[in-house]
Amino acid sequence: MLAQELAIEGSRVFNNPEMYRKCYRSAIDVRVLQRVDAYTTILMRNSPDASRSRRIRHLNISSKVADDDENGHKSLSILMLVVPPPEDIANSNRNGVIYLRDAYTYMRFDMFDDHVQFSYGGHRDCMDEAQARYLFAETGNVLFRFEQMIRRANLVTLG
Repeated sequence: MLAQELAIEGSRVFNNPEMYRKCYRSAIDVRVLQRVDAYTTILMRNSPDASRSRRIRHLNISSKVADDDENGHKSLSILMLVVPPPEDIANSNRNGVIYLRDAYTYMRFDMFDDHVQFSYGGHRDCMDEAQARYLFAETGNVLFRFEQMIRRANLVTLG
């Protein structure tokens, strides 16, 4: 099933530090802290910063979720949730590190008879308008690089 293959490959990209770094044009670092099971991983990531003057990090839980809707269509989702770090770490401000506390993203692959529908969404608090603009553009780049990594033929269409 194409949706399942895409979701599995997508999960592999987002849980493999080397592959994940290739999605970004900015310098990104990813550390796998724990692989809980075949569906859930805990990671520490840094966030892109246009000026490279801030060190923004976030603790993530990444999970794959399978579902069937009321019409029997299968879907697979990759969910990324930022978890606020423990207070002693969050307030330590070691080496100028700022911890992101409120964010999530999701990717959903819905399988239909003749196509796969891909949905992406999320929420994130930004430190200022410049960071928000930069991250918006970076997210578009990530989605196109991600698509190129999981499929040999470009499948993204806008419409």
